[in-house]
This record gives sequence, structure tokens and C-alpha cells, in this order.
Amino acid sequence: MGKSGSGAEARSIFRKAKVSFTGEADAEKFRTGLLLLKQAAILNHAGAHEWLGAVYDYGLGTRPNRPLAFEHYLRAAKQGSPNSEYHVGIFYCGGIGVRKNHRLAVKWLRKAVQSAVTARAATAEK
Repeated sequence: MGKSGSGAEARSIFRKAKVSFTGEADAEKFRTGLLLLKQAAILNHAGAHEWLGAVYDYGLGTRPNRPLAFEHYLRAAKQGSPNSEYHVGIFYCGGIGVRKNHRLAVKWLRKAVQSAVTARAATAEK
């Protein structure tokens, strides 16, 4: 786990961060969102790590940084995020920001599929 902090606090910060990335593309809003995502990630919020992965992957409000994107996707993947599990697999497959490793790529991509299937089944049961 990351530094101690309440889950409610992390969720609140994360919600504010997401708002910064909606609407018109605005560099100042993206920078504010980036700072908020970093705060939520310090509190170990999986969604914040996933979004930081995307921010660094695509260079939203900052320069692209694939190794840092991989690090955040991996943190979210280890917390069970199917989307991040997928990205970790793709990064390993292509050697994007990390040394190419097909064994780990397959492991993470299979995990992503299984997580997505499980999530879909849980939603269908409701």
C-alpha cells in the first residue's frame, strides 16, 4: 500500500482530477489534473494510477514518459484494473517503456481478459 490516507479522500481527489481532463483540451487544466492525480496516487488509488499511466503514455499536460506510464499502469494492474492489466501486457509485448517480455505480456493479457469477463459477469447478474 501507499502512504496512509482515507479511501474517501483519495476518491474525492480522483473525482476532481478527472474533471480536469474533460471538456476542451486545456494545458492548465491538464497540469492541475496531473497534480491531483499524483495526490490520489500517493494515497494508492488504483484509478489515479491508471489515469497517470494514460497521462504519461499520451503526454496530457506533460511530456510523454513511457517508462513512467508503465510504472503507473503496473501499480493499477496489481490492484485488479483490467484496463491497466491490458496496457501492461501491451507494453511488455512491444517493449514500450520496459524490456520486451512475451511471457509476461501473455500473462498480463490473459489476466486482463479474465478480469474483464469476471466484471462483465458480475454486472450481468445485477
